[in-house]
Amino acid sequence: MEADFMDYARQLACRRMAGDIVLSSNIGVSLRKWRENFNLTQTSVARKMSVSASVVSDYETGRRKYPGVQFLRKFIDALTELDVQNGGEKILELARIEPVPSGVILSIEEFSMPSKASDIVTAVNGEVVACEELLDRYIFGYTVVDSLKAILYFKGNEMIHLYGATNERAIVFTNVEHGRSPLVAVRMYPFKPRMIVMHGPTHIDPVAVEIAKAERVLTVISRSPTVKDLVQALKDVELISKLSIEKQAQANPNTKSG
Repeated sequence: MEADFMDYARQLACRRMAGDIVLSSNIGVSLRKWRENFNLTQTSVARKMSVSASVVSDYETGRRKYPGVQFLRKFIDALTELDVQNGGEKILELARIEPVPSGVILSIEEFSMPSKASDIVTAVNGEVVACEELLDRYIFGYTVVDSLKAILYFKGNEMIHLYGATNERAIVFTNVEHGRSPLVAVRMYPFKPRMIVMHGPTHIDPVAVEIAKAERVLTVISRSPTVKDLVQALKDVELISKLSIEKQAQANPNTKSG
């Protein structure tokens, strides 16, 4: 995962925690709740903050009242930095804490092993309309989304819901008419997917194509007959990648020197 993407998710998580702690009627209970939510001990958090474990304990139990802004900042930073070291699972959960209404995200998956963008194009019966030179890049997952509902529902930071564990993925927009709106939405968000697939249009608006080129995002039209066929095709991507690797190995067998 890109460090910038995790840092962005961490900033969102920090803001959520800070708001919850400051507005809590019992700050000590709130501090303990967040520490335990991150599955961290008082000792590990205190070590990260460069204070003694008794200081953290005193604030959590109320023996010390009203921690200052500096303590809260260091406490939240310690939780999130330790979580990043452990893979960032809690940070990503917090960044996407609000549930998404049914029908907006149709499918979201992470590949067990990265697949080439070219294999996704094959799976979805795709036609490349922008950045064909990026077909060899690796994709780590995909999200299928109803474009009309997503554009109406997601605002600002909420686009992070589409990115799963990483933005190194394909965002697949269904119910697309001309393709401009999804590309404008992607352009406005600070983190771009590695690939965009659009299902529905016969061709893409020229402005959308120019946006895709400017943002360096491989963009494809899927000719799959239905959305159901499209989703099933994406589930077959890893199989296609495996067959592609095997075919390449047969065409270029390793030669051993004796």
